[in-house]
Amino acid sequence: MKLVKQAIEIVDENCTGCYRCDRACPTGAITMVGPRKQEIAVVDNDRCIACFRCIDVCDDDAMLAVERDAPRKVGTNAKQADPAALAALCERAGLHPNQVACLCTSTKVRELAAAALAGASTFEELALATGAASGCLLYCGVPMRRVLQAHTGAEVDDTTSKVRRYDSAQVLLDIDEAAADAYPLFNLRAEQAAARAKQAKQQPSTS
Repeated sequence: MKLVKQAIEIVDENCTGCYRCDRACPTGAITMVGPRKQEIAVVDNDRCIACFRCIDVCDDDAMLAVERDAPRKVGTNAKQADPAALAALCERAGLHPNQVACLCTSTKVRELAAAALAGASTFEELALATGAASGCLLYCGVPMRRVLQAHTGAEVDDTTSKVRRYDSAQVLLDIDEAAADAYPLFNLRAEQAAARAKQAKQQPSTS
């Protein structure tokens, strides 16, 4: 669950119609409107989850974050889903229900699964239903893809999204030490050490 406290406003006179914000939005909240080569960005703030990726990619200072009159809650209550169906979906996806799927919002896999069971069938719909993908967008794409594929039994149609996402079967312990050191913000070395310690505890004793 995420509490969305900000909305996005467009400074029309600064917008150059470059489409960068449109291609960066994980929920499809931004569209380009107007005659060819004179388009400007328009934001549907009912679909905005305040990831600020549009602000990050805008070189023209055309995107502003402003406080909402009232915060908006974005989330799915996993307790409202059928427990057996939710557990089965997580198992098919190869993910534990309590595993964190989105580090930025602490969204659990069970929330993604509950949203999929409730009808979310695309990355954008999962993001809108759970608040996932409203941060770095580096980690959550893989569990979101796995839940969607497990639910539909088919490959996810990436052509419906303007945001490029990649599939991966890689797990935390597969990350190279050099790569982990290159991104200290994510504290991957410590995460890997904790995962190895947990793995060691789970291994049966040979004595």
